[in-house]
Amino acid sequence: MEKSVSILEVVTATSLAYFVVVLLILIVGKRASAKLNNFDWIVTVAMGALLGTTALNRSVSIWEGATAICCLFVLQYVFTFLSVHSRVFRKYTQHAPSVLALNGELIDSALVRHRVTPAEVRCAIRQRGYCDEKDVDAVVLEACGELSVIKADDHSVNIEKRLRRDCSE
Repeated sequence: MEKSVSILEVVTATSLAYFVVVLLILIVGKRASAKLNNFDWIVTVAMGALLGTTALNRSVSIWEGATAICCLFVLQYVFTFLSVHSRVFRKYTQHAPSVLALNGELIDSALVRHRVTPAEVRCAIRQRGYCDEKDVDAVVLEACGELSVIKADDHSVNIEKRLRRDCSE
């Protein structure tokens, strides 16, 4: 039968695990707390689970929890390093941004493929101060899941050509 965890043990384990996470975030830098891509999200969820397990489960020592958290940060560093330095790795692990609206028209096939509703696109457009898709040049679903609304200041610039460089359709 498992022995219950005392309040002091929970506070101690939680405090030490939290300190390890803060220290690692300071070492890793801004990337650890930036907007989340898929891999960042996985690390964040796993880290939360490890913190909770370390704090409340007596069968997991503080050092085992800290080691697991450090391992996550090392894996995160390796993935981001490979993403920056390897085009092949990036191709298979990161989504390209996708154009959901172009030249004032929603692209229905892109909305369906990415499971985004017209209402969600219009909401993003309104949040940027425009009335609807007719008022913007493009709406892009970014790799992090955020919707970017683009209004070109100079209409002589071909927005399609600029977007084609980075986006899938």
